[in-house]
Amino acid sequence: MSMQQEFGFGTQIRKSPYFEATVRWGATGFSVYNHMYIPRDFGNPEQNFWSLVNDAILCDVAVERQVEITGPDAAKFTQLLTRSQFRYAIIHA
Repeated sequence: MSMQQEFGFGTQIRKSPYFEATVRWGATGFSVYNHMYIPRDFGNPEQNFWSLVNDAILCDVAVERQVEITGPDAAKFTQLLTRSQFRYAIIHA
């Protein structure tokens, strides 16, 4: 069975740049978020949970959109939006 038949893809919804990798790593079901397919199922949910707790999991976050926060208080404001120390951003003041 081809992937198009198996997952039932349409033409108005995009595949993420990481789509093929998620399929290679075992994605078995997809949802739609921001007009893009996002993997929602990698098989056994209990195994996925313990992988998250003890090892690592694959998360395709390509469906998220970038934003630009500018201004004199941009760094302080951005820090308020996060749960932990925000170090991986380019902030333009």
